[in-house]
Amino acid sequence: MQKDEKIKNLIHFTDIRNLDKILEKGLMPRKLLKGTSELVCSDKQRLDGHRDFISFSVEFPNYM
Repeated sequence: MQKDEKIKNLIHFTDIRNLDKILEKGLMPRKLLKGTSELVCSDKQRLDGHRDFISFSVEFPNYM
């Protein structure tokens, strides 16, 4: 990523039921939550296979 892209915000999408745990513990990769009841998964397939990462979207140019 180049500095001149002027990306100001990254956005994380999740189920509202995850919000209390995120506020309590912070964002955590799914791999760390596997087998617990603490995760309400919005992307059950995770086709990229990176369960040890947290997914974010770029605010701009993907603002729509």
